[in-house]
Amino acid sequence: MKQFIKSMLIMLCMLVGTTTAFAQTNNHQQRLSREQLAQVQAKRIAAELKLNKAKTDRLVKTYCACQREIWALGKRLTPRAGRSDVKERFARSQNILDIREKYYDEYSKFLTDEQIEQMYRIEHRMMKRMADRAHRKHPRQ
Repeated sequence: MKQFIKSMLIMLCMLVGTTTAFAQTNNHQQRLSREQLAQVQAKRIAAELKLNKAKTDRLVKTYCACQREIWALGKRLTPRAGRSDVKERFARSQNILDIREKYYDEYSKFLTDEQIEQMYRIEHRMMKRMADRAHRKHPRQ
């Protein structure tokens, strides 16, 4: 009887250990899509701005629409990618500025100028944090 209980206990420990290990491995492999990441960012911004539910929902919807338009412009142009045409980068920057100006008008319908400014500061801080994490994870040689 003791041997049976000991065997069952060992099997139970192994089962729990492998399940936990599998769950941890699975969590590391899951990545958020662009859309999910934008939603998480918008919700975090709304929380920091202390917005009510209606304004939070509107911010998430507007922020995600803005991000989709920026993503539609294509990948960022960098000299390292072999695309160092300054005029192309200027044109992309102008397009992003135009999109931000368009969405400023949308945000101003339900946020104050101070909240919009704070929103962009929060967004900048989040993007910097993500870039720093990516850099630490994959440093350049």
